[in-house]
Amino acid sequence: MQKILQWIYKKPILTALIIHMFQVIWIWQPIFTQITKDLLSPNAGAQNTLTVIALTISYILIYVLFTLFILNFGCRKFKDNTSKHLTKNISTLLIQLLFFLTIFSVFTYYFYHISSAIFNIKWYIVRTFYGNGLSWWFIAEYINFIQLFFILGFIYTTSDKLATHIEIAKSVSGNDENHNEKNEQPQDENTFIIKKDQKEHVIKSSQILWIESAANYVIIHTEEDEYPMRETISNLQKQLSFPFIRCHRSHIINVQCATEMSQEANRLFVNLRNNEKVPVSNTYKEKIEEYISSNDN
Repeated sequence: MQKILQWIYKKPILTALIIHMFQVIWIWQPIFTQITKDLLSPNAGAQNTLTVIALTISYILIYVLFTLFILNFGCRKFKDNTSKHLTKNISTLLIQLLFFLTIFSVFTYYFYHISSAIFNIKWYIVRTFYGNGLSWWFIAEYINFIQLFFILGFIYTTSDKLATHIEIAKSVSGNDENHNEKNEQPQDENTFIIKKDQKEHVIKSSQILWIESAANYVIIHTEEDEYPMRETISNLQKQLSFPFIRCHRSHIINVQCATEMSQEANRLFVNLRNNEKVPVSNTYKEKIEEYISSNDN
């Protein structure tokens, strides 16, 4: 499961394409069945059959290439899911998709009409799709690509959750790279420049007590104030070394600031030196307790 999550997280475009193609095959399965029957019909000549196969393969390649183009194009919008103007970005994307899809539909419409006229092919897919005119085909394709964007958007907007599950899976499997023994020391200090209230604030990692994930950004808590930062908690964790460790899928703490564990209404918390309480998941409970015990000694 961990490998599957990592693969989806690293290859969102390919994942969306695979899911999309499975949907296409499932939705158009009756048509594919009829095409197969047409090709295996005794009335279909060898030359005619080869021509149909060649045209079908050509169309599939065109369809896949166009889909990849649309996916890469859409990624620039979905990747920036922290934007304040996400709704505007998606609306613009759908309008641009409408333009590209119009070109694609017109191309494929005339592609098959011209090919069927040249090769005198009257097979099922031409009669079904194009016998009812361009408008039916255009609407069907537009709906098809709209659901493709929902798939891609879902993968991107949940990528932080996927990354969180990957981190948890690593922790459960015994990946403990950030902590060896009590004498482990902090590495080079990180510095963050965060803009707040029209001013730039320089925050050193030693000032940070804990970090909280909030939708598409994080909130860095210090003893003096809190600072919102446009970054995912998973990416921020990669920039921080010990004593910062994950205590929850949405929280990172400076474990040197932890004083004790507490429980309220069946929920676990770690208490910090400023009396803040940060949630702790069962996955990280033992590790946090070990660090607190080390701090006491």
